[in-house]
Amino acid sequence: MSGTYRELDCKGRPCILCGKCRDWYYANDLRNWQWIRNNKEWKDNDWKYWSENRIWEHFHRRDGATCCLSSSSFHIFIACLCEDNA
Repeated sequence: MSGTYRELDCKGRPCILCGKCRDWYYANDLRNWQWIRNNKEWKDNDWKYWSENRIWEHFHRRDGATCCLSSSSFHIFIACLCEDNA
């Protein structure tokens, strides 16, 4: 049920839609944002692009963030990738 999520392991604020950490947001181009949101379909070359281009560096902490992860330990699977989180 939307909006009834347990506390996250990262101590971040959960999204009311998906329950993932909303303390990070993406700040770069729309094309890459759409590609990131489709990460369940990624192949090896997508993961290579993510890694080699350090795409995670385009995710930034929101003011007042409570997530205990640093940008170097940021992981795409914990973050809210809802359409409005860019």
